[in-house]
Amino acid sequence: MTIGKSLPHASILRSEGVILIILTAMTYTAFLVREMGYADFFFIPHDLISASHIGLVSAAQALAWGAIAYIGKVNLVWIFAPRGERLVFRLARYAIGTILVLGFALYPYLATDLSWWWLGGAISLLIVVWFVLPLLTQREVQGYENKLVKQIQLEVGSQDIYGTFFDRFDRATKITFMFIVAMMVFAYGDGRRSAIEQEEYNLVEGESNMTLLRVYGEVAVLTAFDPKAHQLSGLVRVAKIPDGKGIEIRRTFVGRLNRAAIKK
Repeated sequence: MTIGKSLPHASILRSEGVILIILTAMTYTAFLVREMGYADFFFIPHDLISASHIGLVSAAQALAWGAIAYIGKVNLVWIFAPRGERLVFRLARYAIGTILVLGFALYPYLATDLSWWWLGGAISLLIVVWFVLPLLTQREVQGYENKLVKQIQLEVGSQDIYGTFFDRFDRATKITFMFIVAMMVFAYGDGRRSAIEQEEYNLVEGESNMTLLRVYGEVAVLTAFDPKAHQLSGLVRVAKIPDGKGIEIRRTFVGRLNRAAIKK
């Protein structure tokens, strides 16, 4: 939010070609980050991860459904956001939008094992900084909205190098950048959530304690687990599929598996 005069803002969204490049790069990066989240749960080395058309489509589908599910849950919050051009209303919309984006980034983590107190704490901190702090730092200024203006002017005037850099871009570019960062955090968390909540596995015929997790090109990634304790062992087997041969697998309901402990 800008108070007073500022330098002309630059935009990176003026060309359809640039937008297409950003979307393509974001989809590819989101796929890799999502695979990293999945791989970390099973201790799969990141160097094995490779992209494929099917993998990209699957990742895009999973991320799209996750975004749609989240938007459907929080849409009512934005509907009741205050309207009007008063500074307090604009600041409230900015705060609500930021909180919703933060909630989107943390959504997969909150759906698994991250305490909702983390999100509540972050929201409380933002509210205090944006709406309560001016009451304490600008006590000599009369009127709440005047306090907000004075506080914003103070913060704009004391920007660090990062704030100065981002202030050079227009609102659409800033929102796009914030959305991309949120999407990457969401993608990693969604891959991690997928691993945590997975209940059906491709078990290798003849080895009831070995399951196929991923196939990256010609490389099959398998992991061992204890069927009775539902505990991953941490052992990862990497096998190259020879020409004319393969791995016999059977889709089986196993239930959720507990992450392996790292041996010291």
